[in-house]
Amino acid sequence: AVERSKTNRFYSSGGPEKRRMRVSRFLDVFMAEGRQWEYYLAEQGMEQTPALLADVVVPEFAAFMNVDRTQLWIGGGGQVSPLHHDHWDNILC
Repeated sequence: AVERSKTNRFYSSGGPEKRRMRVSRFLDVFMAEGRQWEYYLAEQGMEQTPALLADVVVPEFAAFMNVDRTQLWIGGGGQVSPLHHDHWDNILC
């Protein structure tokens, strides 16, 4: 889901507005100059975007890990989320 917020705060109570949209549409609004909203693509399962998944290479230092889940996050920086715990290990690149 694509989230949008005027405060750049995500995963908060009441939360941002969530919308479903194609990755191409997200990139159009994300890159638009003068936008009034902050956009954040959160937890996009890469199996839903096989063309992007083909570009994913597991780094050498992580070769020992069981990479069974690949997700994509895209944000402009400065996103704020509350302290939380994920149920799987993360490698952020």
